[in-house]
Amino acid sequence: MLEATATTHVGEADFTTEIRIRQHRLSGDEPPDKGGADTGPTPKELLLGSLGACTGITLRMYAKRKGWRLTGVTLELGLDAEGPKPAIECRLRLHGPLAPEQRERALALLCGRVPELGVVEADLVDARGKPGLEHGGRLLLRGPCGSRC
Repeated sequence: MLEATATTHVGEADFTTEIRIRQHRLSGDEPPDKGGADTGPTPKELLLGSLGACTGITLRMYAKRKGWRLTGVTLELGLDAEGPKPAIECRLRLHGPLAPEQRERALALLCGRVPELGVVEADLVDARGKPGLEHGGRLLLRGPCGSRC
C-alpha cells in the first residue's frame, strides 16, 4: 500500500501545474525567464520545502519525545546544481534553551531519522567544509543513493 500520493496536472497554460495532495491544492510553475507564469514554486523549490518540512517535523517529534524545550526549528535550504552531483545545502537553527549536547544530538540524528533523507546521501560538515560540526554546522545532501548514511 502506498504511504503517500499526489496528483499533478499540467494544462494548456505552459508550465502551470495543479498539485493535489489529499484535501490540499498547491501550484507549481516556472519563472517567466524559463517560460512559465510564476504562479507557484518551481519543482526544485517544492522539493526543498518538502525536505525542510520533513526535517523540522522529525526534529520536533524527537524533541517532544525526549522532553526537550525546543521552541522552533528554522531551516534554510538551497540547491547547488554545479559540480558532478547536485547538492542541497541545509542551514539549521534550533530555537529554545537546549543544552549543547542536545543540539549536537539533534544534528547527528538528521541523517538516520529523517525519512526523506533516506533517498539522498548526506554529509554533516562544519562551517569550513570539514567533516563534523565543530564550528557550526550544515547538512549537505547529494544526489540519489541506495541507502541511508
